[in-house]
Order: sequence, then C-alpha cells, then structure tokens
Amino acid sequence: MQRSIFLVITRNLAILICLLHVVVSSASQQERDVLDLVRGVCEKHQNGEENVARDFAGVSPEFENIEIREQVVGQRYFYQLAAAGSLRIDVIDASGPPRIILELRVEDAPSLFIGLDDACKVRAVRRITYEDGQASQLELLSESLEIVRTESLNPAPLKSASGSDQSSLAVAMVDSGVNYLLPEIDARLARNKDGELLGYDFWDQDARPFDMHPAGSPFFVQRHGTRTASLLLRENQGLRLVSYRYPRPDMGRMSDLIQHADTLGVRIIGLPLGSNRIEDWRAFAEAARAHPHILFIVSAGNNGRDIDVEPVYPAALEIDNMVVVTSAGDYPRPAQRTNWGANSVDYLLPAERQAVLEFSGEEGIASGSSYAVSRMVAMAARLLDQNPELVTQELIAAIDTYSIPPDQSKWVRHGYIPDPVNTGAAPEFVLLSNENFSHSTVSRKLSLTVLQMDGRWEIGTVKAAIDDVNAILLQCDIAVTEINFYGTKMPEYLQDLETGTAHTVLTQFRETHPNEDSILLMLARDNRMQVEFEAQAFGQANTTSRPWLQDTLWMMHGARDVPIALAHELMHILSNSGEHAPSPQNLMSADTDAQGTSLTPAQCALAHGYF
Repeated sequence: MQRSIFLVITRNLAILICLLHVVVSSASQQERDVLDLVRGVCEKHQNGEENVARDFAGVSPEFENIEIREQVVGQRYFYQLAAAGSLRIDVIDASGPPRIILELRVEDAPSLFIGLDDACKVRAVRRITYEDGQASQLELLSESLEIVRTESLNPAPLKSASGSDQSSLAVAMVDSGVNYLLPEIDARLARNKDGELLGYDFWDQDARPFDMHPAGSPFFVQRHGTRTASLLLRENQGLRLVSYRYPRPDMGRMSDLIQHADTLGVRIIGLPLGSNRIEDWRAFAEAARAHPHILFIVSAGNNGRDIDVEPVYPAALEIDNMVVVTSAGDYPRPAQRTNWGANSVDYLLPAERQAVLEFSGEEGIASGSSYAVSRMVAMAARLLDQNPELVTQELIAAIDTYSIPPDQSKWVRHGYIPDPVNTGAAPEFVLLSNENFSHSTVSRKLSLTVLQMDGRWEIGTVKAAIDDVNAILLQCDIAVTEINFYGTKMPEYLQDLETGTAHTVLTQFRETHPNEDSILLMLARDNRMQVEFEAQAFGQANTTSRPWLQDTLWMMHGARDVPIALAHELMHILSNSGEHAPSPQNLMSADTDAQGTSLTPAQCALAHGYF
C-alpha cells in the first residue's frame, strides 16, 4: 500500500494560498544540528569505527544492540534530551548495505525522521507538525530541510450546506478512513441533517475518519480506505457511505463502532482488514453476534495461505451473519498471495487490477481480498436496496444465487461470483448480417459468430480481414465460409475481456441463441486480464475451470495486424493448443508478424483434429 502520493487539499484558490503560508517554515537549529550529527555517525561507520555516535547537546548516548530473532542486525544509540525530548539513531548493517536512521521526538511526540543510505546520502527527511496536541501535517523535506510537499494527517471535513439524501441506503466500511477532502468521496458520504459526517474515527475518537494508517512508523503513513471506498462507490451509485477508522489502539472499541452503525440504521458493514491475533477480534465477534440484523462482509486476507490451517481474524471466526470473501484473478480460484479456506471463506470474487481512486485523487489500480470486500458490499447493498424487507439470512441466500461452484471446492465454502455488478439488465444481441465466403471445396469449413461488443469495430473491416485469414488457412485446406454478425447492447464494463464479465455475456448469448454452436469472435474494447494481449483465444485446454470461455476468440480494439492475429488465434482454437513455433516465418510464432504466415503439415494435421 505504500506509494508516493500527493494530497489534493482543495481546488479552491483561496485555501491553496492559505496553505502556502503554512508550509513556508524554516528548519530549526536543532534540526540542522541533528542532520549534522547523523551524517557524522554515518561517516564514522564508513571508516570502520566501533563507537560511531558522539555527544549531542551535552548528552552522551546510551548504546544497545538491535536484535531480530536473536541475531544482532545493528546498533542503536539513544539520547535523552532536555524538555522531554529524545533522539534515536539506528545503524542497520545486516542483510545488505548499511542504513542509518534518525528519529527525533519532542515532548515525546515524533518530530523528525532522517534516513541515509550506505553512501551517507540523505534519502528521506520527514517532519510531523502538531496542532492542539494532534498530528496535523506530514512534511516531506529536501536534504537541506526545505519543504518539498505536505500531506494532511487529520484535517477537518469540508463543510456541507445540507445533509445527504436520507432515502438512499447507508452502508459502512471499517478501514483506515477515507480522504473526505476529495470531491468524489465527499459527495457520497452519509451526513446528518446539519451536513455533518455520520462516520467516526474510533482510533483517535473524533469525528474525522481521515484516511491514515501509521503502520510501522508515523513518518510513513499508509493510505488504504480511500481505495476500498472508491471502488465500492463506483460499483453502487445509489448508496451513502458511513466511513469508520478502525480502533487499532484498542480493538475493544469495535463493539462501540458496531453499536454506532446500528444506531444509524446500517444493515451492511464491510471490513477489508484483519490480523493474526484472535484477541484483537473478541469484542467484534461478540458485538457482531449480538446484531444479527447486520451483515458483516470480511476480507480473507492476502497472505497466500489456507486460513483453515493458519487462521486470519475475523475471517476464521464462526459468525452466522458474516460473509468472508477472497480475490480471484483470471481463473476462479484465489489470486496469487490471496487467502482461501474451504470452511472459513465463503466466496471468490474477481478483485484483481480494479480501477480505484488513490488518496491523492489520481486514478490507480489495486488488487486483493480488500477489494473483494468492496465489490461484495456494493452487490449486497444493491440486492438489499431492491428488496429492503430481506433479513440477513435472506440477503445471504440472495447473494448465493449469483455464485457458481469454483473449479475445486478446496478453495471456498460456497462458490465463485463471476460478475458482482450483474444484478440488473441482461445484455442484448441483434443480428446485423449474415455473410458467406465461397470456399466450397475445402475439407474444413468454419463458421464464425461475431459479437460487436465495441461499436468502433466495423463489419467491413472484419470481412476484409477474413479474406486475408482464408488466404493463410487455405494452406491447411481450411477456410471460414460463414459469418453471423451481431450487434450488442450492454453496459460499458461488459465490453472488455475479463473472466468474470465474460461469463455474463457468453452465458446470456448462448441461452438466447442456442443454435449458434460456431466459434465466437468477440470484438471487444480492451483486455482486463492480468496478462494482457491484443488478441486472445480460449480452447478446451485452457478453459477447464472456466468453461464459458471455451471456443471464443477475443480481439481488442486497436489490435495490430488484425488478419494475422485472427488467423493465429483461430489456429490455437482449432488445434486446442497454446504452443508457439520457433520460426518467425511461421504463423504460430509467439511474436506475430505480417511476414510470418507459413504453417507446417504437422500444424495443419493438428488443426483438423479438433473442434
């Protein structure tokens, strides 16, 4: 989750000018002194000296070894300064180049961080400023201690002239908070009649659930909740979000959090988080069981393990009104590094490479079980909004109707939900034309059914490409002799190649056109698979766990050398093989080329033996 990010405070020029006055601050003499000190420590360490620290401000350092698993990995020098200040310098010299880290605390609060590399070059300088005892700004400094960028840590929410629409469904997410300074997030947050946020920060215990997770260091803040919330809000445009920042310092407050949500009438709570300690989640478990009218949707985690054997909590807890989800990639099984469990995990959802909004306001891509939570919350909220009378167990049963068994039951308890957005209108198909090609003497005649998923694909372009395809395939005595072109009417998200959404399109087409048993050519918009190709074919061999994709060929708009790519992918399907040829002159070379059109007798024989 760690990335360099820019906080978009506001688009209001007056506020921006005000902020510029805030950041024009100079380094203190103490900060300049500690920078000189840590540079001197690094230089002495480079020279091989044993006692690399020196007195600072008249104070001698205390010394101790830094140990990890009973192995010394470095040395720590600690100075107790006047006015309740302290200074710590860590010299880490195990498993790689040495690193020098300095942390200055003022009145026992983190103030300054300086990190040097093995060449004594300053790599990171960060300062935390405070307002009324609360950390307010994280300042990223240059090596000369000048401010380069600032990030807010606990700003006041933007003012709203009125409350949010009380008629829309309110759902909650418990995460690291959200960046409510972003207009896209702020406009969707649940508010009371006075325009005040209904969410709450149970970490700081204030009404500012701002996206911030200090993780291992307060100087390196992680941002997570804005991403999960943005995906939820994009997949369900009709809900209001109650955002909570979880109470890491005291997880016993989870019972207060659940009661707070219940008071607001929240029926669905998403928890894209977890830990290995069951002690952290006892209060949650007790409160969740005491609120059976609330559905809790929980992440299985991202450790790449079976949580039936090595539990992650709260996912591994037995709670009747809780659904546990994990992320699937291109196949209906857990994506790389995500968790599973035949007893502990309920559903797989496609949640890799999801488009999200970053904390900075920029577009990003995110993957993992946390985003399966976002997608499931959006789906459950849509189902509940359609039928508000559903009780929790009925809502869970309604969710289950959208699942299909995964390829192996060892992964999850219930199944795979290929398209969690698909709870609305089905795609429609209209026959545009039927085209015939005069190759009556060939021994292998092919029929293509073409779905024009992206309207930018033109029938004339495809017809011309088929003529070139036939010129190549005729060397194997194979030709396309018939094409049926269908126009489509479908939401934009269905226009791309992705395993889950393809289930929606292909299942609907085959149900409404049962006599179309030819190869399906899908003229798509883009490829959203984890490994992207401009053209991609699915035969029997690579669809055993996703049979709806079998005998389909996908072309993305803008693909190069369309006739070559189309002939290449057709041969993959005809031969039921993903093998490539070593010769660049061969059509089946991994790197297709306009000059590479030859096929061997063995390849032709294989193409006659399948389909």
